Amino acid sequence: MIDEKKYNKKSKTNKKTKKNKNTVNKLNSIKNNPKNKKSIKLLKKQLDNPEKFKIGKIKKKDGLLFTISTRKGKHIWRLSSKKEKECHKFLENQISFYLDKYKKGEIQNNKQAFAIAYSKTKSKYPNCIL
Repeated sequence: MIDEKKYNKKSKTNKKTKKNKNTVNKLNSIKNNPKNKKSIKLLKKQLDNPEKFKIGKIKKKDGLLFTISTRKGKHIWRLSSKKEKECHKFLENQISFYLDKYKKGEIQNNKQAFAIAYSKTKSKYPNCIL
């Protein structure tokens, strides 16, 4: 005789939904405890392939900032340091500030607004990779 439970489609889908719920629960635990090493590894796996990006690229995932660096000649994701976070936030603020000035007419070109913002951040954070 064939067991109906083994060949029941509903039981298979239930297993899949349980797996999806487990991954969602893991991600929620990551958000609550970002310093957990396992949670950081899970987040790194979900990010795009680091070989596509330049060194120093900062990407945000679930409230954490990750930076691309190299290890043994390969590009890898790692958590951003405090200085990198400060630099990135300062650059974002400067860009928005000078774009507002461009919209008001104080600056002639939007490219000029970006150039000013980048030069200000480079002068304040010379070691920051932009």
